[in-house]
Amino acid sequence: MFSYLSRSNLQLCLAWICVLCYSQASKEQNTSTYFLYNENSTDTKHVDPCLPMHVHISFGSNVLDITVLWATLKDCPGKVKFGIHPWGLESTVNSMNIYFDEQNREGLHYLHKVELKGLQPDTTYFYIPMSDQMQSGPFYFKTPKADSDWSADFLMFGDLGIYSDTVPSLVTEALSGKYTALFHVGDFAYDMKNEGGRVGDYFFDLIEPAAASIPYMTCPGNHEIDLESFAHYRHRFAMPGSKWPLPMNKMWYSIDIGLVHFVSYSSEVFFTHNGKYVNEQKDWLIRDLDKANNNRHKVPWIVVFGHRPLYCSTNIGDDCSHSDSRVREGLEDVFYKLSVDIVIQGHEHNYERLWPLYKHKVLAHSYIDPPAPVQLISGAAGSVENVDHFPMKVKPEWSAFRLDTQAINSYGRMLVVNESHVFWEQRSIQNHLTLDSIWIVKSRNQTQVSSTTSKPGLSEEAKTLLSEMCNRSFVRCHRVLILSLCGGVFLLVAVSLAVRVAVRKKRKENFAKTWSQLPEEIDSDDEIGGNRGM
Repeated sequence: MFSYLSRSNLQLCLAWICVLCYSQASKEQNTSTYFLYNENSTDTKHVDPCLPMHVHISFGSNVLDITVLWATLKDCPGKVKFGIHPWGLESTVNSMNIYFDEQNREGLHYLHKVELKGLQPDTTYFYIPMSDQMQSGPFYFKTPKADSDWSADFLMFGDLGIYSDTVPSLVTEALSGKYTALFHVGDFAYDMKNEGGRVGDYFFDLIEPAAASIPYMTCPGNHEIDLESFAHYRHRFAMPGSKWPLPMNKMWYSIDIGLVHFVSYSSEVFFTHNGKYVNEQKDWLIRDLDKANNNRHKVPWIVVFGHRPLYCSTNIGDDCSHSDSRVREGLEDVFYKLSVDIVIQGHEHNYERLWPLYKHKVLAHSYIDPPAPVQLISGAAGSVENVDHFPMKVKPEWSAFRLDTQAINSYGRMLVVNESHVFWEQRSIQNHLTLDSIWIVKSRNQTQVSSTTSKPGLSEEAKTLLSEMCNRSFVRCHRVLILSLCGGVFLLVAVSLAVRVAVRKKRKENFAKTWSQLPEEIDSDDEIGGNRGM
């Protein structure tokens, strides 16, 4: 069969066959089958076990610190190479790695985190996540300007699932280069833990093109509770001012971005762990917002975001529709008395804009110098649970504008123009048409607080709120005092026991000494008695 080949040519052919077989065998040894999630759960793809996937970024302790996260199939040492030139990534930072299998049996188990600190402002950086010798990208991001005197554009939405038509539109919009950050106000994927974690993996595949280039800032929703462990949320995200995985008692944070002080809070503390973390978050919120108010001359806007709304006019039994709403009871006074400007919320699968109100009473039918926080519900990005309809009856006075079916697959956009003007709009994915829009305007004398008038320490409003909180829960608010008292009692008991032991020991020593002298005294008495007898 090979008679037409010379001996040398035959040897060369056999050598090439061996090389190809070895190459194919090596390739099969170094790849793993990774099952992708879809409706039929049949798709698979072969990937290197060290290939970085699900890349996304967030801000670190400030806007010049960027955190990079990704996942791999196997345990591979990770690092990020980065720089300002795509062909010359001269800097390298090694990753922190964790193993994640809690409610994640079928998902990627190895997560990697890198912190890029002290970056230059207003600069485009290119980066490559690497695990072992495998890499993804290159990706890129742009840092904000150093000062606060610039306009910033933000994408804001809640309740986004893997079947939503919004994801491609959001990715396209995010990559337009206009936006400083993406804010996802709870409820991811529906749910990240489903299918053994593969739904979460698929969601991060979908969102990666946007989330790898624009800081992806989050807060937890009810679909992240995961049997009260919040396992997927705490492991898959890293947020400012918290350890990683996110601690159960620190799933909240704040960060200054341009002219805005953003505060992320957890509405879920009111519904989990028997309210164990309610006061801890509230104490932090009061102190953080009070500090932000003292910094209004530099950062004039305060925007908070959390999943479940304080108010809503849907009638499906959600907490926001109850007269004794837990979220409203826990947060309304804080937001009102500490002058929060805007509250962004989700959870209701529709869109609703409220007039400035407090305790169910409308304080103004205008957004010019609003006397109470402007509350917006943007939970229509795309939930698997479909639309939450508004009742046909007359809407409450405090509900300024609302859409249900027409708002499905929509998102919010917030443009912070300057220290006195913010533009908000809710946009449909259909050609990004505007469904609703408002201007929120503050007078200059309201936006600037002179640094000479701000006093050190807590304001009277903050002190009052903390005092009211402590009156309701003395033990939680006076832990230091209680621990000190307990420590003092323990010390007194310990000293008392030590004195008693010492006294008893001394008594024993005296008794033993007395007893040892008794035979000599008895003998001497016998001798005296004997002599007397003689």
